[in-house]
Amino acid sequence: MADELARLEQLRTSSRDLVVYLEQVCEEFDMIQGENEKALRIMENWAAVFQTAKGVARIQLAPDGLSGSFRRDAASSSASTDG
Repeated sequence: MADELARLEQLRTSSRDLVVYLEQVCEEFDMIQGENEKALRIMENWAAVFQTAKGVARIQLAPDGLSGSFRRDAASSSASTDG
């Protein structure tokens, strides 16, 4: 009986240690998840910036193929002159 009780105590202690370890791992995963969500928002913001920049202005090569000029798209320039 005493041997069985000792084994149960050991099992309870190891179970408690396992629960503590799993809680720590869960906290680390929550932190990683938060970092991933923040990185995703940053990437989405940059994608929107690039998409906006792509739609607003483009570099158009001059006929010589070497120099370039900066121009607005027709839709953007007409919208700015309408107002």
